[in-house]
Amino acid sequence: MNNKQNYINLLFVFFIIISFALHYHWYNKQTEYSSSLNEDKLRYMLKNIAKQEPNFFRLISQKTNQESKKTDEIAELIKTLFHSPYATTLGDKNAKYIIVEFIDYNCGYCRRAHSAIDKILKKHTDVKIVVWELPLLGEGSKIAAQAILASKKQGKYSAFHKALLQSSQRINEHNVFEIALQQNLNIEQLKRDMKHEDVKKSLNTAYEIAMKMGIQGTPYFFIDDTIVGGYVSDERMLDYVVEMKKKRCVYC
Repeated sequence: MNNKQNYINLLFVFFIIISFALHYHWYNKQTEYSSSLNEDKLRYMLKNIAKQEPNFFRLISQKTNQESKKTDEIAELIKTLFHSPYATTLGDKNAKYIIVEFIDYNCGYCRRAHSAIDKILKKHTDVKIVVWELPLLGEGSKIAAQAILASKKQGKYSAFHKALLQSSQRINEHNVFEIALQQNLNIEQLKRDMKHEDVKKSLNTAYEIAMKMGIQGTPYFFIDDTIVGGYVSDERMLDYVVEMKKKRCVYC
């Protein structure tokens, strides 16, 4: 199976080279030969290849389509990661630069990283944080993620988000509503909204992105095209922002 795949790959590369040579030769009006391979020789070589591998052109077509599909899937994944309506934006929604953060409210390192995010938003008003809730640390984390997403219906996401990250307790099905109440959230509405389809869609999308990108823990950051897996100091995070601004904005 591997030998056949290697053979197909070689044929694919060879086909591209030959196609380029033919293309160049067709446009070359000043000489009869664009290289030592003239058009008749190239056609003869292609004919021999096709005889040895009857499915050659079908395989080439399949491989080209597969590569194109894979590229499209990656582009769509990146678009979702940075621009999905199911994520939540902190800061100016029209800010030029983007940091994506995957977070679990029972993650101690996520709580420590919050001070860096807070400093970035205060110091760099042209940066926004796109937050994906990724509850990996048990049922309490899942309930916290559902509650914070549901709080968007009452316009309380930012305050509730900060309160959860500043909590010294492990978040569970009881204290999550106590913290919500302290942020003046209507608890009955919050419980109803936790079952909303948008909440499910957001969590499912976060899990799907994490699976495809191999994200297995939090916090996890995409600082434009730079990946930071895990906690780093406030100073280092601020340095990443400066570095991001020096480069061409890849995914903004």
